[in-house]
Amino acid sequence: MPFVSNAYLINRDITLLTNYTASFGPVQNLQLNSHTPNNPFVPELAKTIEASTRWKSKKLSAELTIFNIRLDNQTQQVPGTLPETFMNIGKTKHDGIETVIDYASDKNGSLAGLSVFANYTYTRTL
Repeated sequence: MPFVSNAYLINRDITLLTNYTASFGPVQNLQLNSHTPNNPFVPELAKTIEASTRWKSKKLSAELTIFNIRLDNQTQQVPGTLPETFMNIGKTKHDGIETVIDYASDKNGSLAGLSVFANYTYTRTL
């Protein structure tokens, strides 16, 4: 499946990135029992677009990404079924934002060895 990625270095500390991905999710062995005439099971097809910026200094780095994912045949497990049953729920859209920040203290300072990492992702499904 196609994949295109582009990175642009504004300077030593700042990078802008974009990418487009199309992916194929084949039917898994666990999902084969779900294929019936009433539930014709087909692979997932996804298209993803992302744009992000990264900033990095000696002690601190941060990243901000926005994304949009469109699935043609999203697979979902049917709740409460045994054996587990899956079905395609059709086209879905997911978009959102992800932020990352990472701090690493100076190796020779009073906080030597201290590292703090935080990540937040918001996803909206339509």
